[in-house]
Amino acid sequence: MLTRRVLASRKFPSVIIRPKSNRFSLEFHGEQEPNLASRITLIRDTDRLGVSRVSGRLALYGAGHPQRSVASDVLAEEFARSGAGRLT
Repeated sequence: MLTRRVLASRKFPSVIIRPKSNRFSLEFHGEQEPNLASRITLIRDTDRLGVSRVSGRLALYGAGHPQRSVASDVLAEEFARSGAGRLT
């Protein structure tokens, strides 16, 4: 345990130290659906080395996007069902 946890180059403090508040953060990573409004295009301008510059537009869906909401609901239901905690 000492070698794998304490001396490891990547630390996992929530595994070793239980917070007094008994609250843990949860990181959720997902990928949104392709959005036709998002674009990366070359523009006529070049940088000082002569390389074409790009123009980018990233169009994100709002906070109420259905897939994100469904994923949060499923996580909350599983925490409640298992008795492991609750998602707030």
